[in-house]
Amino acid sequence: MWSYFKLLFSKHYWRLLFRPHTWRETGLALRRAHKDKRARKQLRLALTLIFTPVICLFYLLYLVSLVARGGVLVVLAIAVVAGGVALWRSRGEKDATPPSLLESPAPVEPDRPIPPETLRGLGELALLHAILANRAGSESYLATKTLPEGWEVTTRRNHVALLRQHGLWERLGGEERDLLLLPDGHWPPGMVDRVALLLEPLRVLRWTLRIDDFLPTIGSTLRLDYQQARSLLDAPELALNASRVIAFDHLRVARQAANAYFQRCAAEGVRRGYFEAESEENAAWSHNFSASMEGKESDDLLLGTTIVARADEGTIRYATLLSLRRLRFVDWLVAVLRGELALEEELRVLEPKRAEVAVE
Repeated sequence: MWSYFKLLFSKHYWRLLFRPHTWRETGLALRRAHKDKRARKQLRLALTLIFTPVICLFYLLYLVSLVARGGVLVVLAIAVVAGGVALWRSRGEKDATPPSLLESPAPVEPDRPIPPETLRGLGELALLHAILANRAGSESYLATKTLPEGWEVTTRRNHVALLRQHGLWERLGGEERDLLLLPDGHWPPGMVDRVALLLEPLRVLRWTLRIDDFLPTIGSTLRLDYQQARSLLDAPELALNASRVIAFDHLRVARQAANAYFQRCAAEGVRRGYFEAESEENAAWSHNFSASMEGKESDDLLLGTTIVARADEGTIRYATLLSLRRLRFVDWLVAVLRGELALEEELRVLEPKRAEVAVE
């Protein structure tokens, strides 16, 4: 029982309980529980989250009923035993205990102090990513919806005003400025899809600057969600006034996860003929790797609700692009945080279009 009470009063429990991503993952797990052991583990996690307050409440009611019947000594005995067990379990085991529902490992600070100007520069980039991604969402809406008569669109005006307010407008790159100056609803064809990819580095920047406490996997970010962009426009100080960053160890894990998705999706793409390998050796490896994952519902990586082996061509291509983008961005970010690269005075976030993904 002590573990339930300890869980109930931990900050990590309440973050998990009210995090929308937790329940999206639970919904996915319900659909996959019959064939995926990872989904069953997620369901056990959700049940623990749901029933922990109930268990604690009923236990407290039981203790109150004992006291009401004169069982004070019994309650004291239970408290002493529970306290003794808790002390015994925690003695010397804290460092050896793997991360669990009970607590998430606190990120240590980077190996070197991060200069304030670097933190400010990353915050400015996060805000620019959010503005352009939000404009892409607005352009997509205007291209597919009919606005009510008399409805004035002020997206462009609001974005320019926000950039001017924080002294960023004059530092924009040429392409970024030209895009933002175009009238609402007049972006060229294909530009929305290109700019929407900025949601990926925005996710990484928000997590790195400790605005968000977790980074979703590539497989759970395939649907466009502009909420992270909109929320940062409502509170830009979260990025501009950031005072700390995530630990390098966590960035390393994020890179490893992105690389796992890239290797798996690229290999599947090579096997199906979507991509070309750079060598016969890489082609053979891709075919063998993909064949080894065929039909393994509990082992293969997920893209939404489907494993990579069963995903369609569009999903494979998009996930490969996203994972490669995260890989490159995390590498760049680590170099900046370590002082190996300096942030440029000019604010540019749009990458040149790439025709193919190089499978190395």
